[in-house]
Amino acid sequence: MSNDSRTPWRRRPREPSVASATITEEKVPLGFYTARELCARWGISRMTLWRWLREGYAPRPVRFGSRTVKWLLHEIEAFERHLADDRATAQERAP
Repeated sequence: MSNDSRTPWRRRPREPSVASATITEEKVPLGFYTARELCARWGISRMTLWRWLREGYAPRPVRFGSRTVKWLLHEIEAFERHLADDRATAQERAP
C-alpha cells in the first residue's frame, strides 16, 4: 500500500480562480487583460466575449503568439465609456 495520502478518485480543492476573484487594476500587469479577467470585469461568459468579437461589438485583442490574446486596458475603458455615453443618450431621448 502506498504512503500517498491522496487517493486517485479524490482531488484536493482548487485554489480560487482569477474569474472568481475580484479583479483590480493593480493585478493587471502593464494594462493588459486576459479573456478570463475581462469576462470577470464585465460579468459575462467567455462564449459571450468571443461572440461579441465575432460580431464586432467588443474591442479587438492584441495577439501574443498563436494562442495568447490580451486586451489593452485603455481600449477596454474607452469601450466602457462609449457604452455609458450611448446609454445616457438613449435615456435623454426617452419620453
